[in-house]
Amino acid sequence: MTHAAIRLVALSALLALAALPARAQAPIDAYLGRLVADVRVTISGQLQTDSSLLALVTVRAGQPLTTAAVRSTMDQFGRLGRFDDVRFLVDEVPAGLVVTVALEPRHPIDRIVLTGTLGLPAGELEGRVRQLYGGLPPADANLRNVEQAIERALTDEGFLNARVLADTVPVPATSRSTLVLAVEAGSRATIRSVTVDNQSPLPDRDVRSRTAVEDGQPYRPRALATALAGLREQLSRQGYYSAVVGSQVFESSDRTGVDLEILVDAGPRIRVEWAGDRPIGNIDDLVPIRREGSADEDLLEDADQLIRRALVREGYRNATVQHSREERDGELVITFTVARGRRFRLARIELPAGLFLRNEEILRLMDLAPGDPVDDARVLQGLGRVAVAFQQEGFYQFSAVPAYEEVAGRSTGSDAWLVLHPEIVEGPRGLISQVVMQFDSAPPRVAESDLRALMRARPGEPYSFAAAVADRFALETFYRNRGFREAGIELRETTFGADGTAVTLVLYIVEGPETLVGDITVVGNRRVSEQTILERITMRVGEPFGPAAQEESRRRLAELGIARVNFSEQQRFGGDERVHVILSVEEAPATSFGFGGGLEVGTRSRSVAGEGVEDVLEAAPRGFVEIARRHIGGRDRTVSAFGRVGLRRETLSTEESGGFGFIEYRATVSYRGRRAFQSSSDLLVGFTSEQGVRTNFNFLRQAINAEVLRRVSPAVAVSGRYALDFTKLFDEIIPPDEQPTVDRLFPQVRLSMLSTGIAWDRRDSVVGPTRGQLVTADFETALTLLGSEVDYVKTFLQYLRLTPLTGSRRLVLATRAQLGIARAAEREPDDDSGPIDPDDSLDDLPASQRFFAGGSTTVRGFQLDRLGVEEILSSEGLSDGGNAVLILNAELRSGIADLFGRPLAAVLFVDGGNVFRRARDLDLDRLRGTAGFGFRWDSPLGPLRVDAGFKLTRNTIAGRRERGWELHLSIGEAF
Repeated sequence: MTHAAIRLVALSALLALAALPARAQAPIDAYLGRLVADVRVTISGQLQTDSSLLALVTVRAGQPLTTAAVRSTMDQFGRLGRFDDVRFLVDEVPAGLVVTVALEPRHPIDRIVLTGTLGLPAGELEGRVRQLYGGLPPADANLRNVEQAIERALTDEGFLNARVLADTVPVPATSRSTLVLAVEAGSRATIRSVTVDNQSPLPDRDVRSRTAVEDGQPYRPRALATALAGLREQLSRQGYYSAVVGSQVFESSDRTGVDLEILVDAGPRIRVEWAGDRPIGNIDDLVPIRREGSADEDLLEDADQLIRRALVREGYRNATVQHSREERDGELVITFTVARGRRFRLARIELPAGLFLRNEEILRLMDLAPGDPVDDARVLQGLGRVAVAFQQEGFYQFSAVPAYEEVAGRSTGSDAWLVLHPEIVEGPRGLISQVVMQFDSAPPRVAESDLRALMRARPGEPYSFAAAVADRFALETFYRNRGFREAGIELRETTFGADGTAVTLVLYIVEGPETLVGDITVVGNRRVSEQTILERITMRVGEPFGPAAQEESRRRLAELGIARVNFSEQQRFGGDERVHVILSVEEAPATSFGFGGGLEVGTRSRSVAGEGVEDVLEAAPRGFVEIARRHIGGRDRTVSAFGRVGLRRETLSTEESGGFGFIEYRATVSYRGRRAFQSSSDLLVGFTSEQGVRTNFNFLRQAINAEVLRRVSPAVAVSGRYALDFTKLFDEIIPPDEQPTVDRLFPQVRLSMLSTGIAWDRRDSVVGPTRGQLVTADFETALTLLGSEVDYVKTFLQYLRLTPLTGSRRLVLATRAQLGIARAAEREPDDDSGPIDPDDSLDDLPASQRFFAGGSTTVRGFQLDRLGVEEILSSEGLSDGGNAVLILNAELRSGIADLFGRPLAAVLFVDGGNVFRRARDLDLDRLRGTAGFGFRWDSPLGPLRVDAGFKLTRNTIAGRRERGWELHLSIGEAF
């Protein structure tokens, strides 16, 4: 009920034109002037005690009941927009009147139901309503807008008599309502006649076929509009850029039939010619006649300017452009006359002496090189970047104006060479001496220390107006996220010392009221339970209702499979800082399905009797299917299955391959549940069976794993995992030098492993951190008691620290230490084999579980997995892995520039470490050291990294001396 409707009900009651509800025994005017003994407020029959709610009632106990008090109370609740009905109930008691203000809350819309003759699919019509509001309509939506949206959708499809009636119906025993749309689409109009007024080179039959309109056919306005747009595009491609294509519709009196007139006026064919010099650039961009569909004078004048600007960018500072138009042979010919003039090039840049920034830095910012075209706009942009750099260093009065000098001896009639002399005035360098914060109320509701921690403006730092503005926005964003919607930050005063170097900033902060979440109602969910949604979002009752919480909640719900999320709110009561949040969701389909196929072509080794091994070209058909089901039981649970099948030749070892007989496959089934077993832990269970082909062997692998992850706090997470893994190789033709790598990647031993880990992460960002610490500890064991063929224990520890060396965090020191130790159970000797050499105990630790080092993420002076003590290195320098590893890294990171608008950083690093055969062999004196440098670019794909590492010492392996350097190209930080 709208405010106006509520007021009408009140006035009707006061005029005694309607009786009171059952509890009132007489019209309300019968009680006017009598003493009120008590005033009560109920919502859905429940007695309310909220003081902010009671404050809206102007009927007072101990005072007579008046018309003004009743009307004022009705108005107060009507303005809130939270109630569908407001009624007065009166009881008589010996002490006077007991007045009850009975409120019926407005129920948020939870679903949409369409009834009647729809004309179009229900999903399409419901989608129009959701599109209008970005989800379900809010409870206070104007229902006439909903009706019009459906009527327009039907009219676009030819249902000209469509009528829609919308109403909301409360769902019994809930706080929700259903939007019911009663649709009467009527019959679709038919086309009674079609006439074509065609003034174009296209035949009438082409116009009719392209528009697909015929007598007696259904009338579909939207499809017709699409066809006419395509027709106009066809004429435009033929040079009729100003063609006009449209239609006139004449409806019958009952709107069940229409007479159509198709109008096609191609207009003159337009041709563009050039006189003088040709322009530089894309002609369609410089002369946008085709794109704009027009050749009017304003557009042609704009084209003159676009062409001249393109020439100026190439150094033709004195270029002129004019156009003319004439009718010639039935065409409109537009001629552009272009005169380029001399081309001005940059000879060099001469900077004033004694500037604060180095000349190299200034020239880099200007981004101009000798020989470049002289373009004033580009020069001013470069000087603008220089001004920003000086202002960031505190030169708040900095100014720079370009001045040019022609090099007479070098210039010719076609080329002029200029020397750029920027006239630079630095002015005083301002340093912040004090930042004063003034609040509109005391004490402030947000701690001043929290605000200062967000600011770059601090005593001793250079003063920059741009930085001060950025601080203001940062503080306002902080307040918005804390629920202070009306907060305002004003840079009220900036004072400078006598010499202009000491700067005092005065900020005036108006906090305003804090908006908190009073309660949350979820609507629109069907398969996902309300509890699951409320657990997933970051918003909590009693916490601030700010944009950051909303965006993070949207992101988390998208991961849950919610296609659309919309937050709306209803203010509770006057003066109350809490809001009633309506979370409207639209779920994505619970089941997803995909399939595909293809042909794999590659080489494969096979043995040939008497001839050894040869590589053959093989083609294998393959296909896959995948299916996933989300929201199992209404919770955040997902079951997914993936299957892939390929057909290969039957064997690698026959003299002549037969037909397809070997099945290559991979089957995976997984289950993932968040907050498993009503806890805060996530559970992942999976099973994989795989049979595949590699160049020199075939393999069969099966694995089962279960993993539990629990986040104890925002910084601490613990995990536990069980895995059972078995791999079998067959049809092997493996060269001896490749056997260690195969053993590592495809261990032919059954492993039954238990592992646990803990991570303490206090970094400021997972991607590109600049401050904080990371500590991880992982423990793993394999036990024959659980089905493993070997017993071992394994521990890996890591500590990482990032320390900013400057306040701007452009210079960061990153350090890391890693330690890994493993021990395998020693084998019992056989009765007739004698004692086991202790050195052979390593064989009981599978190669896949050993430690390896060397490469782009460990010690960068070595190739991948080629770092180790001599006794574990092969004659080719490859590592067999070991039971112990120690890695130490130190890296100095510094931002140096922007490349293509993204940060570019340089690093210097020192790495050290080694891999040892056993834990007891670990020796600091045997660590290998490397040093080097690299670059990081924040590309759209992630941090692109190039590192060059150099060995501090070079050893001789198998008579050959190690290479002294390695180059690594990868994505992501080294650590």
